[in-house]
Amino acid sequence: QSILKENELLGAVLDDAKAAALPQCGRFLGADYILFFRTETSAKGGPCLQVRLLDTRYGFKIFDRLLAVEADPAGAEVVANTLSEYTVRNVKRLSVPLKELKMIGISTFRGEGLAARWDWLGDAIPGAIEQNLSGCKGLLLMERRAVTPLLEERGIGAVVPDALQAAAVHVDGTYRVDAGARQLSITVRVRQGTQTRDEFKLTGSVDEVEELCAKVAMRLAKGEVGGDLVPSLTPARESQMLADEAKTYLRREEAARAIAPAESAYALTPNSVDCQKLLLTSLLRGGLRREAGTAKNPQGSEKTFFRAMDLAELIVRGAAPAEIMTLYDETVYWKPLAYLLTFGLDWE
Repeated sequence: QSILKENELLGAVLDDAKAAALPQCGRFLGADYILFFRTETSAKGGPCLQVRLLDTRYGFKIFDRLLAVEADPAGAEVVANTLSEYTVRNVKRLSVPLKELKMIGISTFRGEGLAARWDWLGDAIPGAIEQNLSGCKGLLLMERRAVTPLLEERGIGAVVPDALQAAAVHVDGTYRVDAGARQLSITVRVRQGTQTRDEFKLTGSVDEVEELCAKVAMRLAKGEVGGDLVPSLTPARESQMLADEAKTYLRREEAARAIAPAESAYALTPNSVDCQKLLLTSLLRGGLRREAGTAKNPQGSEKTFFRAMDLAELIVRGAAPAEIMTLYDETVYWKPLAYLLTFGLDWE
């Protein structure tokens, strides 16, 4: 127990000191990976299970999920089977020889000469790329905290082999929006150290950000490991698992924490109206409502507002006329939908 330090390794942030302890844990247990479980209780939403998979070889977190504990045995079995398959596939995709393993970090994407109403794309683009890359065999996706030392040409961590660090790449870029044509262009740069290894540009509809980011991820995967993106589960099942996690946070009245899994679920199945509505709910409850009436983070509030409005517009555009009033009647959507229905869909 003193070697494992489970509570520390289950902390929200796996910092360098905690990551450095992982190889010791791995040697003690004779394991390349450790799957941690911790129960959580909340006054709202019932008991939950935090599940974290850690790579003891290089001190990285592979995934961190929050699952609702199902009282029904059949429901619990479905959750257990999904988690087992998700874990096994993640282990298999990273269990490759060191020379075949590549590290990649997704950094900042900046808007070029755009109004503030498009700032939300600076968060959505790297997040969607990361989610799509997370299923690539032989590709170790770094957390954002690990990208900074890579940019500064410092060591990523004491337990990461020099050869793996030397071959690590980081990805950044820019984006532009033609509001009149509703067209989005993403320029992607792949860097290794101070050298730019590759640069490319993809263009698509601003209403299909997630699809465009999936194409970016596919090109990155082929360029780094020469392979295709194979999700840990089918996209629909993985999206459902992430959506369930977001719903669990909403039930626990931790809506701000629901945004990330809701964004990930939407990135995997962008055409799902349920995922669109779930993300909109999370943004309105966890972003705008949390910051309402405060000056704590006005820029963040503005980005959240425009992200929510664009998503609400997408939902309305895709809804049949008979469905619009049904959406309008759902309390969480009434403000953005009322705005759109009153002032029209083509707003700036």
